Formats: sequence, structure tokens, C-alpha cells
Amino acid sequence: MRISIKRIIATLCTIVVSFGFVANSLGENVNALGVSVNYSAHVQNVGWQPYVSDGTAAGTSGRGLRMEALKINVSGDPNLGIRYKSHVENIGWERNWNSADKITGTTGRGLRIEAIQIELTGADAANYDIYYTLHVQNIGWIGWAKNGQICGTTGCSLRVEGIKILLVPKTGSAPASDTRFSAYPSNDLSVSYRAHVQNIGWQGYVSNGQTAGTTGRGLRVEGIEVEVSGNPNVGVRYKSHIEDIGWGNWQTNGNLSGTTGRGLRVEAIRIELTGSDADLYDIYYRTHCENYGWLGWAKNGESAGTASCSYRMEALEIKVVPKGAGAPGSTSDPYMTRRIMTDEMDIKAQDYDSPSNYLILVNKSTFTVAIYERGGGSWIRVESFPCTIGAPGHDTIEGVFHVGYKQYYFDSYGARCFYATQFCGNFLIHSTLYNKCPGPTSPMDGRLGMALSHGCVRVAIENAEWIYNHIPGGTTVVVYH
Repeated sequence: MRISIKRIIATLCTIVVSFGFVANSLGENVNALGVSVNYSAHVQNVGWQPYVSDGTAAGTSGRGLRMEALKINVSGDPNLGIRYKSHVENIGWERNWNSADKITGTTGRGLRIEAIQIELTGADAANYDIYYTLHVQNIGWIGWAKNGQICGTTGCSLRVEGIKILLVPKTGSAPASDTRFSAYPSNDLSVSYRAHVQNIGWQGYVSNGQTAGTTGRGLRVEGIEVEVSGNPNVGVRYKSHIEDIGWGNWQTNGNLSGTTGRGLRVEAIRIELTGSDADLYDIYYRTHCENYGWLGWAKNGESAGTASCSYRMEALEIKVVPKGAGAPGSTSDPYMTRRIMTDEMDIKAQDYDSPSNYLILVNKSTFTVAIYERGGGSWIRVESFPCTIGAPGHDTIEGVFHVGYKQYYFDSYGARCFYATQFCGNFLIHSTLYNKCPGPTSPMDGRLGMALSHGCVRVAIENAEWIYNHIPGGTTVVVYH
């Protein structure tokens, strides 16, 4: 019986390749069979480097040099080919694929490669996986991509600096290197979330940048729940800053952060990813807050919302993107710690300092006393009430003064004044006028909002008592008109 030489060779090749797959499953690489992927990088200030093979790094790392072009081929299997294309600075994705040893990218133009796709061709392509990873500016080596997946970044203006490429038989394992491989593409992670809203309760889940909560209705968010899906190696945790409580504990994967049934507003949030694949992604989030509206995007555990303002959070949006892909919008001012000032008196208060945590302003034009407390880098009004000031010829002094002595009562022109707080010489803040009784039980003249005193600032008895009991000595007092 005659057997053709070609058939014998084909049979031997089949045996060798099959043995190769078994060998790889035991830990051997395909290049043990003479099948290799070879590649050369064109690098800024260096030019074309020599070809390297099978997972060896081409390009540079730690030198800040852009990779500008690349050539790739495969050898050792005549039925295996390769094609590839790049995303290039100022150009975008190349329109056409490049085949073996053709240049992808540019030379002589000073343009960086930012991302790449590589895939196998030919009759034996189904027998292999092609893996590739890039060293990216500001990130380092990123997770392995394979078989035409996008590797790198777009829209971030980040240069590729180095590349590793490796062939693996279909029955083999993903490559191990100085970065782990994730079998889940970095654009497959989804985030879902819902809000518990004042007068509404729990809303339905929304996802991937949609709005939870309300805007334009003045309703507080009281609680949130957040989940992620699409990659079992990634989880999420989050916490809320809650009215009268402060920052709560971290919650995970759909558990309540905040409160329900207590009428307490959420004021700020922090969200971050967890798990072995968390570093493949950035999680961005922003809040819609009382008086501010939409604030900038925060990410990866940063604070978003307001503090020291007593403002409610009304809505939120959350989005997950591949690591380094950039924010969904502006990242300016995601977390505000100053109240928005619209009242003239509140704005004026910000121009002054005080040795204590309190500040007193007296506006003679509006017959108003305002008490401010220090908070979040600004003065926050905590009390405000009407007053009576000096009559013509007995004008209340104007200027910047400080609280001095205090006196439970004193008598003046047949009247008794209680809870007196001195701020300059004989000028005091005290109660309206009472008859001379041991306590303020017999009012004589309770008029407010007028200019009729002998120069002191008169306020209602309860307000005089509050100042007397709460305002420390040395506190700044500003009197103006």
C-alpha cells in the first residue's frame, strides 16, 4: 500500500500540535513548539528597537517615552497569521488592520500610540489565544486583553510606553506577569443604585449614570443602596454623612446606608470598589445638593456632597468606567464646606474673625442682631432677632469690639435691665426694660425695632439670656449701619 509523503507529514504535524496543547496544559509555553509572536516598538528618542518575542517587554517603562509605532509577526505555524491596529494621538483608530510586520502607528510625527487591538488570522487561529498588555502613562502595566479586545485608553491623552504580547494555546491558561489577568473586560462592570426619598420612600433601581432621587422638588435623600454586577471579582462599599449623626459605617452590596423613617437628610457620600479586580475600574459619583445643584464628580472613595452647611442631598448619579478612562463630566468642587451666602448680613460676617467660635453682628439700619457660629470654614448664622438701638443724640457706637464683662442686671433711669453683656465702655447688649423687681417679671418697655435707647442694644429677654449664657468673653461684636 502506497502512503503519500504529504499525508505522513500532515499526520506528524497533527500529533505534534496536539502534544503541544497537552504540554501547555502542564505548564509549557507554545514557543516550546517553535510557535512565537515577535514584535518591535518604535520609541520616542530611540527609534526602532530590536524584535523581542513571547511576553518580553518592548518599548520602555519608567522613562516617560511614548511608543509611536509597532510591528508584529508570528512564526512557527504557516497556517497562523496576525493583524493589528492602533489608536493614535490626533488621529484616532486606524481605519484598516495591519498584517504581519506592517507598521501600526506613525514614525517621524511625534504622535503617541494610546491603545491597540490585536487578533489572530489563518486556519489555525482558532487553536490559539493572543494576549497583550500595555504600560500606560500614569497607570503602569494594565490588565491583559486578548483576541481583538481594546487595550489601553482613549480620550485620556495618555501615552503607551511599553507592550508585552504572548501566544497561548486554547487549552492553556492566561499569562501570569507583573499584573494579573482579568477574564472580565473592563467595560463590562455595571453599577445599580436607588434612593430613599422624603415623602416618596424607596425609588426603583437605576444604573450607570442615571439619576436617583429628585431635583427641583426640595426633597431630601434619606438613604441609598448600591450594587455592582458583571465581574464577580468586584464589589462596592459606600457610606453616608447623615444629619445629626455624621459619617456612618461602610455598607456593602445593596445594604442600606443612611436611615429610613427618621426624617434625617443625607448630606454627603463616599463610594469605592472592592475586590481583586477593583483596580481595573474607576467609580465616579456626583450629588445634587440644596442651594448648589449638581456638584462635580468625585471618584474612588472621595467625599461628594456638602459638610457644615446643613444642606440636604437631593439626588445622585454613579458611573463605573475602565481605569483611567476619565470622568463623565467636570470634577470641579465635588465637596463643598461653605454655605451659599445670599443675605447681606451673612456675607458681611465672612469678613471678620473672632477669638471664639462665635461672632455677633448688629445692623443698626435693620435693627437686627445676628449670632454666627464657626463651621466648615465660614460663619453660619445660628440666631437672629430684632433689637432697639440708641436714640438720636445717644447713638449706638459703631465699629469692631469684643465681649467684656457680664452682669445679671443693672438699674438705669428708673428701669431694670437684665442679662447685660458689655462690648465697649458703657455700651451693652441687654434685655428690654423691666420694673425694679428681683427677676424679669414686670415689663416696663418691651419695644423693639426702634431707635430709643441711651446707646445700648436692647433685645428680648430670652435673647439677652441666650447671649449672656452662650457667648464667651472676647467674642467679636461688629456694629454697623
